[in-house]
Amino acid sequence: MDPQRARKIDLSFCAPDEDTARRLAEAMARNEMSSPLILGPADDSADRRWLVRTSVDATVDFVTARGNLVTFLLLADKFDCDYGGWGTAVVEAAERGRKPS
Repeated sequence: MDPQRARKIDLSFCAPDEDTARRLAEAMARNEMSSPLILGPADDSADRRWLVRTSVDATVDFVTARGNLVTFLLLADKFDCDYGGWGTAVVEAAERGRKPS
């Protein structure tokens, strides 16, 4: 995986309730993050937090840079939320193994 290749990267945050999740999502939209997705807790889950997920077009190096991690943590903290981390699909290995048509 090339950590300097731009790709879609998902950022996840946990909010304590729906109102907080919506306020965080609105702040994300104002800060040019893609349309945030808000998911409520599962009915049968003891964990009652709400998931707020957004995507950014960035590199792994960018998302893991100390300054950007601090930004994500501060954004979460401002809304009484937790920053859950980032994730991305790794398709480069499959692309390398594919034969040209």
